Amino acid sequence: MTLVRRIQYYSDFIIIRWQLLLLVGITLLTWYIVKTDNYESGIADRFDPKIDRFEFFLRHWGIVLFTFATSLVIFSIATTILTWVWFLVNKDKIKDKLVLEFGKGKQAVAGNVAASVTAPYLIRPLLGLIRVRMKFSDDTHTADIPMTDNVREKNKFWRRAISGFRFLPLRDRREYHITEVQFFFQDMFRLVAIPGFIPVERSMYVVPPEKPLLDLKADPNKT
Repeated sequence: MTLVRRIQYYSDFIIIRWQLLLLVGITLLTWYIVKTDNYESGIADRFDPKIDRFEFFLRHWGIVLFTFATSLVIFSIATTILTWVWFLVNKDKIKDKLVLEFGKGKQAVAGNVAASVTAPYLIRPLLGLIRVRMKFSDDTHTADIPMTDNVREKNKFWRRAISGFRFLPLRDRREYHITEVQFFFQDMFRLVAIPGFIPVERSMYVVPPEKPLLDLKADPNKT
């Protein structure tokens, strides 16, 4: 693994994403501009007639909107943390019933390989997302697979698991040894991504595509 890929790999485990830093920066910059240009100092009474309409709106509804937005972000992150804690509590159960499928069972044809992951006891964050990827023995990993599908038993409402499906570009014709399944719990605003790990010992084979048989016409009368 090259240095650039190694940095990209480990950067995925940073819980705070760039979206959160951008949001905090924009919020602070907006507050500074509004306070400097439209918030007159020395006026303590919110109903002072000297306050213009825009400043009157900021004093009355600005704090309300800011509190609502902040509460929504905190609630979103809190639900993500709770689902991650639930994952840690049920980690052993998830590992026992974790299903990894490639192509036809444990064998696939080289190219864009159909891969699916099914995991029970997982709870998605409210309006959030769970991403999963597999790490191989050579320290490479697959692309992220979003866990967006619900798996239910027939004629039952409650789901028994969640699953994800994606075509993975696996063009090397060899045996892949899967050593770890990595889960990432993201909130609805994609501000944080909390990782979780399940060590596994699985193998899959990527075989070359079958070549069509040529229809050769032979004339037995010719030598």
